[in-house]
Order: sequence, then structure tokens, then C-alpha cells
Amino acid sequence: LGISLIGVRHEQAAAAAAQAYARVSGKPGVCLAPAGPAIANMVSAVSHATQEQVPIIAFGGSGPRDQKGTGSFQEMDEIELMIPAAKKSIQIHCAKLINANISEAFRTCQSGAKGAVYIDLPADMLYEEIDPQDCFPSATGLELARPAALESDLQQALELLQSAKRPLVVAGSGVIWSQASEELRQFIDLSGIPFYPTPQSRGVVPDDHASCFPAARGMAFKQADTVLVVGTRANFVIGHFAPPRWAADLKVIAINIDPVELGRNKHLDVAIAADAK
Repeated sequence: LGISLIGVRHEQAAAAAAQAYARVSGKPGVCLAPAGPAIANMVSAVSHATQEQVPIIAFGGSGPRDQKGTGSFQEMDEIELMIPAAKKSIQIHCAKLINANISEAFRTCQSGAKGAVYIDLPADMLYEEIDPQDCFPSATGLELARPAALESDLQQALELLQSAKRPLVVAGSGVIWSQASEELRQFIDLSGIPFYPTPQSRGVVPDDHASCFPAARGMAFKQADTVLVVGTRANFVIGHFAPPRWAADLKVIAINIDPVELGRNKHLDVAIAADAK
């Protein structure tokens, strides 16, 4: 089918490589492991992909369902292992659902806050013989929607930036996944506002850009009165946008595709639930 298979010596490396592929290509990375301990080996890298909001698909084998609880070969509850690690865990219960379930997994890993999807493949399901005509149809090749910002929110954000004396722009990996690097660079060029990337977004605007001051990050964060946050979370990486790393009266404008992240750990003066691009 034209699928390139790259073997690794440890299943954790397979999931980590899938994450690396996704980061470089912008497309979901795919990995595969056999049942039991092999799936357990993937858990840490799958969890990391979900926490870092990187889209990957992790396929895993599992024993026949009619032998569950009998101590069959490498028997383990792979779904229970993956539930806390993955954005979603799916067990394919019958062969006619393969198309639909895998298509759903690709939509899930790429939409909203991205992450890992685990697909469990029981041995008895894999040996089913079915007529392809009986398969549930799948939706493939969908262009993912780009949630747009409200005009009123954008106007409010611009007014806040125009009134700021010491504004900053901080951008995260959401800019990469939205393929909005060029738009961000244009915004920085037009506005002249100092820019700082998170470690996950290094390169979206070059470090040698005239508006990037990597050596003055600490001072800039402490003295900024307004920050535009694009595609990143108010987590420890950025000091939660809170004192002592930031000013107590800091005004925050945040753009994030995941509404759940808007307002986490920090009051927002303007919250925009939208695609960065």
C-alpha cells in the first residue's frame, strides 16, 4: 500500500519517532506495537504527545476478546493503560468498523487541542472475514475547520495593544500547527512589538529578527504591561503569566483554538477562541 515501515528496538522509540515526524511534517505520525508489555512501553511517549498537543496515532495489538481473563499470551488491559495517556482510546470491535474508526481517530488527533489517539486491535477482530461492501463508510480527506475570531474581540485586542506602553507577543506551538508562521512574522513586522517564542515554537520568527530579544527575556517579562499570547498555554513554561515573573497588573490577550485553555491560571482581558492563522 506504499506505507513505509521503520522498525525500532523499543516501542517507546516508535511513539517518540511518530511525535517527531508530526512536529516536522505537520501531519499525524503513526506508530504500531504488539500486545501487552509492548503497549506499556509506548505509554510515556503517547502521554507526552498528548500533553504537548502533538497529533499521533498509536496502533496496538491485544489478545482475543473471548480469552480475556484466562491468562492468554501477554494478556493486559491495553485500553485501561492508554486512557490517561491518550486524547482518546478506541477499541475496534468488529472488522466492518475499521474504516470508520480509523478515520475518526485521524479527525480526533488533529482537531482542536491536538493529541495522541490509541487504536486497539483485538486478535479475533483482525481475523474476521467480511465483505468490504458491509463496511461502514469513512469520511477521509476532510479539510479541518479553522474557527474564526469575532470582529469585536479583534477590535478590542487591537485597542488594548495600541494603548500599551510596553507590549509583548508570546507565541507557542499552536502557530506551527495552524501554519500561521508567515502571518505572525507579518504582524511582528507591521507592529514592531517585541516577540518571544516558547521552546516549542522556536523558529516561527527567527531569533535574529529585529523584534526578537532573547537575551532580555526576563527583563521584558517583568516590565511588560500587555502581552498578546498566540497558541500557547498559561503553564509553567511561561510562568503562568503571573508574578514574580510578570507584572501583577499585566493585561493579557490570548488566542487559543482550545476554549478550555482560555482563562486557565490567569484572568484574560481579551479571550479569543480561534485558530491562530
